[in-house]
Amino acid sequence: MPDVRVHRVLASISRIAVLETLREGGDPMGVRELAERMNLHDNTVRKHLDLLVENGFATRLRDGAGRRGRPRYLYAATPPGSSSTDVRLHNYRLLASVFAAYLDDADDPEAVAEEAGRRFGVRSVGAEVGDRDPTTALQRVVRMLDDIGFRPEPAADGSEIRLRNCPFRELVRDRQSVVCATHLGLIRGALAQLGAPEQVVRLVPFVTPTLCLVEIGPHPRDRAT
Repeated sequence: MPDVRVHRVLASISRIAVLETLREGGDPMGVRELAERMNLHDNTVRKHLDLLVENGFATRLRDGAGRRGRPRYLYAATPPGSSSTDVRLHNYRLLASVFAAYLDDADDPEAVAEEAGRRFGVRSVGAEVGDRDPTTALQRVVRMLDDIGFRPEPAADGSEIRLRNCPFRELVRDRQSVVCATHLGLIRGALAQLGAPEQVVRLVPFVTPTLCLVEIGPHPRDRAT
């Protein structure tokens, strides 16, 4: 398998989490079961599984439970030791930890982390540039966050996005300020690339143990964190 394809598969923290959940579960699991365990949308999990299967990290099995109608598929991780998958997973987790530690040692860690996030946000929306209305730009950013694994829920008035899951929770334990600044930069960079009007965007981490808020608007309200 070419290295570039391996990188594309394992570069997503949430995709690695799907693979590790399959391994920890032991028995094959369906899309809905995985989505509920990981607090992700079914479609997000399905996309991750398709890539994992396509590149040999997981297998797709037809459920033989005798159900009528559309066939149901189950997924299982490729057995450890059958390839170099374990080494690659370890290396990507290590790389993420080293990157966070490097940012944390900068003279202004949050500013450097936000700039790194901005650059990634710009690349994430790619060539989708131009003058776009705020609603369209926000919808595109929500899709980006969903693909990463944040399980976003946008407010109807566009004033905030609720993030129900943090796919980088392990890093947050030790490097919260750096990780959150990276996520803030990610959103700001994507919005700027999409030509959204200049607005104040603020990330309020862990309003509850399982909820972060992205506040968008001219003057986001004050909130104790």
